[in-house]
Amino acid sequence: MAILAKNLCRMLNCFAQPPEIRHRHHDAQPQPLHPPLFDNLIRNTAKRDDPTRGLQLFLRDPAHSRAGRAIDLGAGGGRDSHALVCKGWQVMAIDPSPSAAAALRKRKLKGVTVVAGVLQDARARTNSIDLVNAQWVMPFIQGNELEKTIKEVARILRPGGYFCASFFGTEHSWNDGRHPRMTFHDEQAVNELLHAAGLATGRTERHAKSRKAGNGEMVPNWDEILVLARKPESTRRSSISGLAQRLRAAAEVAARNMRIPASAGDSVQPRRHRATKEMTPG
Repeated sequence: MAILAKNLCRMLNCFAQPPEIRHRHHDAQPQPLHPPLFDNLIRNTAKRDDPTRGLQLFLRDPAHSRAGRAIDLGAGGGRDSHALVCKGWQVMAIDPSPSAAAALRKRKLKGVTVVAGVLQDARARTNSIDLVNAQWVMPFIQGNELEKTIKEVARILRPGGYFCASFFGTEHSWNDGRHPRMTFHDEQAVNELLHAAGLATGRTERHAKSRKAGNGEMVPNWDEILVLARKPESTRRSSISGLAQRLRAAAEVAARNMRIPASAGDSVQPRRHRATKEMTPG
């Protein structure tokens, strides 16, 4: 009976997930780019519950207080995933590292679904996600894959949805030719990537100071660009604008039709006077 009850609980937990998150492919487990760095980072973030500075850029705005559906891309040990679910968000935590997936499942965060893979493995529907959070992820995606990832973000975000991400700036200490698997951008290049995908840049912050990396290395200049971009509501706004224009045109036509021509007015007006005179006593 205990085994039966356990299996039943597992089935109920599965069906408690939203349909578009429940049926995911969890078998894709690409290896991390820098195992020592990422493993240490995962261990460190698994012990922290406060949001990263990049996610704080989104959360500290009162306009973003309403919870929704979020993807935490490169979730690591679940630091930002934890911060989001505590605010009522439903989160899909995605990370290509098997260590991250194990750490996330170990935390047993309610409202979090774990996917071992990349963003495309989420198979999210178009216009279905309210927030994509990607902290310390974009610098490790190169070339065309970076452009494809940002375009995928734009596809799955609902109109008005947000992309909260961090990029390494060109002044970063690791931009020394010895880290070929990392990418570095200035603010203009970041904006160009976002705009090419159809995203509008909202807020941008740039921080440059010494800090300890996930692998324990002390980095003299941690140059980081924090971005909060938004998917425009252009489609919805244009349809509303078009409807308003059609209504105005219809109102003008109706107003013209209601105007009485002068010749008609001469023949109608006396009858109104006669009717009024007949109804007046005396």
